[in-house]
Amino acid sequence: MTLAKEWFTAAELAELRLPEVPGTARGVLELAKRQRWQERKNAAGAPLARRRKGRGGGWEYHEFLLPDAARAKLVADDLKSKRAADAEPSQLKDPLRTPSPELWRWFNSLPDSRKAVARERLRLIQAVDLLYRGGLPKNLAVAEVARREKIGGSTIYEWMRTLRGVDPADRLPSLAPRHKGKTETAECDPRAWDLLKALYLHNSKPGFEACFREVELSARDQGWTIPNKRTLRRRIEAIWHPIVVFHREGAEGLKRLYPPLERDRSHFHALEAVNADFHTFDITVAMPGAEAGARPSLIAIQDLYSNKILAWRVDLNPSSAAVRLAFHDVFKAYGIPRLAVLDNGREFAAKLITGGQKTRYRNKIKPEECEGLLTAVGVEVRWALPYSGQSKPIERAFGDFCESISKHRAFEGAYTGNSPAAKPANYGSKVVPFETFMAVVARGIELHNAREGRRTKVCGGTKSFDQAFQESYATAAIRQAEPEHLQLALMTAEAVTARKPTGALHVLGNRFWSPWLNDQIGRTLTVRYDPDDVQAGLQVFRADGAYLGFAECWHAVGFDSADAAKKQARDRGARTKLTRELAALERSMDQDEVMRLLAKPEEAPAPEAKVVRPLRMTGNTALAMKPEPDTTPDQVEEMERNLSASIARLAEYRRQEP
Repeated sequence: MTLAKEWFTAAELAELRLPEVPGTARGVLELAKRQRWQERKNAAGAPLARRRKGRGGGWEYHEFLLPDAARAKLVADDLKSKRAADAEPSQLKDPLRTPSPELWRWFNSLPDSRKAVARERLRLIQAVDLLYRGGLPKNLAVAEVARREKIGGSTIYEWMRTLRGVDPADRLPSLAPRHKGKTETAECDPRAWDLLKALYLHNSKPGFEACFREVELSARDQGWTIPNKRTLRRRIEAIWHPIVVFHREGAEGLKRLYPPLERDRSHFHALEAVNADFHTFDITVAMPGAEAGARPSLIAIQDLYSNKILAWRVDLNPSSAAVRLAFHDVFKAYGIPRLAVLDNGREFAAKLITGGQKTRYRNKIKPEECEGLLTAVGVEVRWALPYSGQSKPIERAFGDFCESISKHRAFEGAYTGNSPAAKPANYGSKVVPFETFMAVVARGIELHNAREGRRTKVCGGTKSFDQAFQESYATAAIRQAEPEHLQLALMTAEAVTARKPTGALHVLGNRFWSPWLNDQIGRTLTVRYDPDDVQAGLQVFRADGAYLGFAECWHAVGFDSADAAKKQARDRGARTKLTRELAALERSMDQDEVMRLLAKPEEAPAPEAKVVRPLRMTGNTALAMKPEPDTTPDQVEEMERNLSASIARLAEYRRQEP
């Protein structure tokens, strides 16, 4: 076992009170002289006594020279002292005394070069321990390892002192170099440093060279002390990277430093959830209404489970009509999904599509607004974040369309490029016919769905989107669309007020009416109609979604049409007669019975005067009391008494006023 101390002076041995060793320094020296300690050597020939370094000189003796009993006592005392040191909490702030997890955490943060130095030191310490356990004295073991490795023995002793009291499991991190390198920093005026940060940390993202030149000129003018350019660059690079990104790239750049969510869609089944968005092709097409050429817009609806494109429509611009027809195709071909994740564009947030949804925030929600298509068929709507492709998996499909469709050979010369700086050399040399464009788009989407080996979690690198969808669709519970749902998807909706005095509804210059509309005068109703055949009539609903009935179109007739006038008079007369009969049935009580049942009013009691008008007795306005011709003397006397009493009460009231 390695002792904490191996060399002792005569005085130190005397103080230890070891068995078979004298208790005085003189006695120890006499024992050393008798046993010739200064001449004895170990098995390797190294002396076991040495001159003491420091003031006073003298000799030091190795613990091997002591009797066996003394050495046993020395080892036992050393063990007790080590256990006591381990039991007491260390008051030193030495990093080696820190708990093992913190020590290893610090070691793992070191570069590989310093870790390699620690491993080499541990190897040499283990070599010394191996020689010592083989019977070689400690000093000779250290000398042998030092000679073999060509390093100083004092260095090995320094490492061994570092490991005193250290758990064997923590020896490697304890031997790691702890130098901090150069700690002196070059002087830099704080105002110069603040100016450099103000110039560099800016949204325009200026280069460091230009910022440094400005600081250098200001330093000369202001008399500031600044370090060289490389030093300032290192200090700028030492600023926490998110702070630099926020100042130079804004909140969007800072958001890119945060890892996005990995959204798992494998828990859905086919058609349980869909997402939809518009994509504008970079192709010039002769569109209906824009025969000179325009860039068409594609509305696509994608199954979130399999990534299959379920339906698509093309329009000149993004519109709610294209969205409505695309969802009609999904309802008809596959069924009604439970959830729809939509872009927050106007065409999806239109009342015709999502009216009545509680989470529709783009437009103001009004209680009387009509229910949108998805609301009416029971589809839950969630909105994707604006300008966030991560929230819309269909954006990946649109990226594929840019390569497989927009750059198709049939569109050579009509491709516009995806930016003004990426226009091809033959830009604008061709306008693609609409029929050709539709055929290429249909073929491209079919190939997109049928391509095998898709590396999604559902496809597993072998299946296509079509195959993954069909496997899940065959076993999933799908809500099928009824004929009413399909008809609803083909019809547009509009909120219309029933006008006075008949309750007629006016839509797109046409007038619609049915007799039951008389009960809806002044109310806002929801009307649904086929936009391609408005005059076929309206399906009318209350604001709460309750169906009211069908209103037919009332066409205008010629001013001199006698037949139309006669027909209108007959219809009005028949309706008037029917209404009169119904009115008579509704009011069955005659006039005499009504008058008999009316309550007779009670005679109201005569009012009693509570206030007496005062009579002014002085001044020019005083009136002389003249008895009426028919007034008796007793009445006159009573009136005078009442007047006197009233005047007295008035005077007392005025005295009481503050």
